Amino acid sequence: LNVVNAVSAALYFRERGGRGQSIEVPMFESMVQFLMSDHLGGHTFEPPLGPTGYARIVNGFRRPYKTSDGQIGLIVYNDKQWAQFFDLIGQPELAGRGIFADISARGRNIAEVYRFVEERIRERGTREWLAMLATSDIPHTAAIEFESLFDDAHLRAVEFFPEFDHPSEGRVRTTAVPSRWSESQPDIRALAPRLGEHSRALLAECGYTDVEIDALTRSGATTMPAAE
Repeated sequence: LNVVNAVSAALYFRERGGRGQSIEVPMFESMVQFLMSDHLGGHTFEPPLGPTGYARIVNGFRRPYKTSDGQIGLIVYNDKQWAQFFDLIGQPELAGRGIFADISARGRNIAEVYRFVEERIRERGTREWLAMLATSDIPHTAAIEFESLFDDAHLRAVEFFPEFDHPSEGRVRTTAVPSRWSESQPDIRALAPRLGEHSRALLAECGYTDVEIDALTRSGATTMPAAE
């Protein structure tokens, strides 16, 4: 993503200014920038005013919660959402009190707050929670297992897992291109190649003659499919 953004910006610069340039996008610095944009914490200041890490994110209870029969992801954040959550669990008296008094109080006691959520979520099944949360403003979703994606209604409707007959591997499945283009929709035009399947075409494109390609094959410098 960083490479795409950098190249796009450089192409725009060339279009407007007429000059190309060299771009280096190192992996390590890119990952550090991505993470520390959230987790500089007290080290935003010099000398530091506190530790690194965004407490809400690094908290051990900030993760998909186990229900009685599965898992669910949700985040109860603002005062309105907390009031709704307390209503759902039958404890409306907790709204605006103690560690749940306001966002500052919740932030100071974030581990205890999320531990409370974890304990409540375990008391019901996933389907029951989804039905209850559907009428709230609380962001939520069922935690999906990999295998269940094949039966997802939306992915089936958009044919996201196309199947093909591969000449050597039999029936195979892959993922579709996830983006939609109005003018130049990319698509899967070729399957994973067999060893050497495109050697002749690629070498010919580079200017080698058939005689030269045959010689390269005999020498072991390249290879061709077994059929050839």
